[in-house]
Amino acid sequence: MNARILFGLQFASLITMLGTAETLFENTLHTILFISAFVLFARCSIYISKNEKRLTEE
Repeated sequence: MNARILFGLQFASLITMLGTAETLFENTLHTILFISAFVLFARCSIYISKNEKRLTEE
């Protein structure tokens, strides 16, 4: 996968987490969005870590 896409996904999920953190347990939709963004951020981080050498060569 392209490194720019991964970093873009991470940035978007970080912004989503920051935007929904204030009403995390007050609103069900915000809780679901926060958890989804957190999982996406973590998966991208793990993928980048495992494929760091290959991603920097692209």
